[in-house]
Amino acid sequence: KSQIILVSPQTQIVQGAITVQGTGYRNNETVQIDFGTHYTITTTKVLGNGTFSVTFLVSTQPYDPPIYKTITATGLGSKEVAIDTTTFTIKPNIFCIDPTQGSPGKIVTVWGTGYEETENIHILFGTDTDAQFNASTNINGTFSTTFTVTAQENGTTVITAQGVDSGVKATTTFIIIAGISEILPGRGPVGTVVTLAGGGYADNLAVQIDFGTHQTITTIITKENGTFSGTFIVSTQIQGTTVVTVMNIDGSGAKATALFEILSQIILITPKIDFVNEVITVEGTGYGISGELIQIDFGTHETITTTIIDNQNGTFSATFIISSQPYCTKAITVTGELSDQHEGSLASDHNLYHTAVFYLDARITIFTPTSGNVGTLVSIEGTGFGTVGTLIQIDFGTHISITTTQTSLHGTFSLTFIISTQEAGNTV
Repeated sequence: KSQIILVSPQTQIVQGAITVQGTGYRNNETVQIDFGTHYTITTTKVLGNGTFSVTFLVSTQPYDPPIYKTITATGLGSKEVAIDTTTFTIKPNIFCIDPTQGSPGKIVTVWGTGYEETENIHILFGTDTDAQFNASTNINGTFSTTFTVTAQENGTTVITAQGVDSGVKATTTFIIIAGISEILPGRGPVGTVVTLAGGGYADNLAVQIDFGTHQTITTIITKENGTFSGTFIVSTQIQGTTVVTVMNIDGSGAKATALFEILSQIILITPKIDFVNEVITVEGTGYGISGELIQIDFGTHETITTTIIDNQNGTFSATFIISSQPYCTKAITVTGELSDQHEGSLASDHNLYHTAVFYLDARITIFTPTSGNVGTLVSIEGTGFGTVGTLIQIDFGTHISITTTQTSLHGTFSLTFIISTQEAGNTV
């Protein structure tokens, strides 16, 4: 009589190999192997002594009661049938996670097989008791789900997937690595307060924050779950993308990096209100390295002056004389020859910082002579008045509108008038 004499191993995961051997069949006949719900999972030839041995991969099937999978070996010629119903069980398995490592906040996808059909699956992640997630299998006992890596210490941790009804469970490992989860804002000029947060470090550990060329701009102590949060102020460095690094103070162990964009900025204009031909001082940070040409535009006067950066920290200081322009608010724009090549949204953000305002006021620059008799011819000139064609009215003492004129393109005017009959003394 035919019989199955070996099933090895007696438990296996889906897509794992098992070997089945039998005896009592007709020589050289074909034996069909049925496995669980999989009809004809494979076939093989009987040897001359009526035995067979065949190896196949466990197909995707649920872990359904009874827990043993039925294995049937049927001789297609002799019609001999051997059945094993008490030997082999499918073992649950987490067969894939993607990615296999990541920092807190990373989304992970998990796939598993070998559970009961339409069974709820309870997933545990690491040592965090709050990191519990649920999934549900399909009719083949497989599932897939995603979860977010929670705040835990760095290193290898365990993912466990357990069937709520069957009680069977499978495990796999995931590596928690250090990561920076937040850097706000992601760009800004020197002096910007930056908030930094992350996780995946050892708990209660002192970590140092390196910012560009500024080593250890600040230090932070991690929390019990390996997370950290803190702030630092952008130090004086050249414009461009720089690296923020968070690592152990001794440089060993977990380490993570992020990027920050240093933008150029005008930090000083003095004075902020003045007249034509007066001197203005402008200072800025976040420009290029030594040798970069800095161009300064003032109102309608493009390139009113230039200067060359003479240091490695991207700062400059320059002065210029106010040119003749109509009064009102003037834009002072500072552009680095190399550091200010921006496009798109970054250019928009950058323009917030490398343009500042100055108020150009009007004044009388010449009034001669300053004394005289009635009938004396007086010359008067002024700068910083309205745009071209603006009407200028001259009032002299009690004489309203003794004369009028219009401004030039640059907001200047020049005219003469004769002193009218008025009482002796100072007049306006």
